[in-house]
Amino acid sequence: AGALIGGLMLTVGLLTRIAAWVQVTILAGALFIHRGEGLMSGGQSLELSALVLVLLLVFALSGTGPISVDNGMPKLKPKTTP
Repeated sequence: AGALIGGLMLTVGLLTRIAAWVQVTILAGALFIHRGEGLMSGGQSLELSALVLVLLLVFALSGTGPISVDNGMPKLKPKTTP
């Protein structure tokens, strides 16, 4: 459920950095599980998981784009006292 909801959030650009970091933890677990298969195996689960992990890290570090839902949301600014 977390991968599906997080994937949808990434698709529309809603809370992109948070969704990407949640997905990073899921993919880190997938890499841990598939580490024994080695590179260039028949299923290529390790390569695909590593590629998606790198792309999620790009999203997590770079943030949203200009046409994302996050970009249209109001920004929360802390109140400053004079």
